[in-house]
Formats: sequence, C-alpha cells, structure tokens
Amino acid sequence: MIKVLITGDTHIPTRARKIPKIMEEIIQSNKPYQAVFFTGD
Repeated sequence: MIKVLITGDTHIPTRARKIPKIMEEIIQSNKPYQAVFFTGD
C-alpha cells in the first residue's frame, strides 16, 4: 500500500499554537509516507 500525506493551510501561528493532538497522532501513527503533498498556504 502506498501512503500519501496531503496537507496545507499552515497558518497555524495566527489561529492556534499547534495542530490538534488527534491530527498529530494520526499523522505520526501512519508513518512512513511514500509521498507528501503540500497544497500551500
């Protein structure tokens, strides 16, 4: 299975101190990713 992480909208400092804990846990628990796509800000 190929694992892909797609993320974006990283203006976190102006909205929140960090990403929600549940999102961080999901991202970390699914490592490694074969591809990461960043959509930009």
